[in-house]
Amino acid sequence: MILNESGAIAYNEWINLANRFSNFELDVFQIMPNHMHGIIVLSDFNTVGATLAVAQEENKVYRATARVAPTIADIVGAYKSIVSNACLQLFKSHNKTMGKLWQRNYYEHIIRDARAYQNISDYIINNPSKWNEDKFHQ
Repeated sequence: MILNESGAIAYNEWINLANRFSNFELDVFQIMPNHMHGIIVLSDFNTVGATLAVAQEENKVYRATARVAPTIADIVGAYKSIVSNACLQLFKSHNKTMGKLWQRNYYEHIIRDARAYQNISDYIINNPSKWNEDKFHQ
C-alpha cells in the first residue's frame, strides 16, 4: 500500500501507540485506503487490571490513586481521536473540509490459538493484494 498524507498519519500514530500505552505491543497491521486492520497484544492481560500509585508530599499524608490498565476500547478510541485530530489539521492546512473519518465502532475478535493467529495475520498481510476486489475501491 502506498500511503497518502492521511494514511501516513494513521500509520505513524499506530506505531506511536506502543509509546502511549505501556501494556500495548505492536503486531501485524495494515493501513488501507478506507480502513485498517491490526492485532493488538495487551502484555499485562493476566494482571488484576489496576495498579495503585502512591505519592508523598513533604510533611503531608500519602495520596493514592488507582490506575486502571487501558482496555482495547481505550486504545482504539485514543487512536481514532489522535488520527482524526491530525487529519483535521492537515485538511485545514489545505483549506479543505474533512468528512467523516471513522465508523462509529470497531470490530474486535479474540485470537484464541496459533492457527487463528496465523489465519488472521495472513489476512491482514495479504489485504492490499485484494484491494482491487474491495467493494469500496473506486
